[in-house]
Amino acid sequence: MSTLHDFSTDAVKSMDLSRRKCLNRDEDLTDTGVHMQAFLKYSRASCLLECRAELLFEECGCLVRKK
Repeated sequence: MSTLHDFSTDAVKSMDLSRRKCLNRDEDLTDTGVHMQAFLKYSRASCLLECRAELLFEECGCLVRKK
């Protein structure tokens, strides 16, 4: 297991999305083409969780449900 901490400088945050190729946590997703299904706000963790859930559903036709 490893940890990763990402942050963007103001210069990177001001770049166009097509140039920086990443989303900022507080970014408005309206015109990005990113559509979160289960979370209201974007974060790396929520994005990875949604991607894994989509893949699981496509491969198995089901999702894990916590009791």
